[in-house]
Amino acid sequence: MLKIINRYIFESKNDWAEIRKDLFTASRINEIMANAKRLMTPDELIQWVKDNPKSKAKYTEDENCISDGAITYILEIIQRLEGAPKPEYHSFAMDWGNETEPLAAIKYCEMNGFDIESDDVIYTSIGGTVFFTGDDLLGATPDLILPNKVAQIKCPESSTHLRYKLFLNEDNFRDEEPKYYDQVQLEMMLCEKDECDFFSYDPRFKREVMQTHTIQIKKDADRQNQIYRKAKLCKEKMNEFINQLPK
Repeated sequence: MLKIINRYIFESKNDWAEIRKDLFTASRINEIMANAKRLMTPDELIQWVKDNPKSKAKYTEDENCISDGAITYILEIIQRLEGAPKPEYHSFAMDWGNETEPLAAIKYCEMNGFDIESDDVIYTSIGGTVFFTGDDLLGATPDLILPNKVAQIKCPESSTHLRYKLFLNEDNFRDEEPKYYDQVQLEMMLCEKDECDFFSYDPRFKREVMQTHTIQIKKDADRQNQIYRKAKLCKEKMNEFINQLPK
């Protein structure tokens, strides 16, 4: 597991972008988590045929193999190190989320008995960007850091918020939203918290009861260990690629 966790506060977005440029960050960590397949060894194939006589499979998933999605993410990081990053993409939904998030943070605190201006509540986008790193490998910025938990705030399109309201709960969150599940697990790991509230907010619904939806996610030590192991594998692969570049 992690040996060194650091917390930074950046006044400049450029400084924030600089320190995170070669890290695997929470919002995209799920991209490295899929296992790739490899050819079975002769002994594995013999056992597989015994257990599955009708199967003609010759490949097996291996957590030590890196997926195509992970390779794509690694290459994007190398591109940032060697040249210009991809241009930032903007959409109405993204602009809405950025503009509405401060209201959502205030609403969440009001609903849960927190004072957003108190010393034990950190809204990471106010007064500079708060950024956590682990072992110069992983990075994350949770939206809210509270005394005993973190909170991840989403201000999605109304159709997405309605889907969350109707169908998303603690029991199915990992299966239905694996990207966000891994995101909040990494945030909990770097902030050393045991719980995260996933809070969706959409004030465009007429009835107040429809405007919010909260899901509590507990620390998953096994998944956090998987994230750490996969990130180390990807870092090794990234260094391997970098060493192949012209000196």
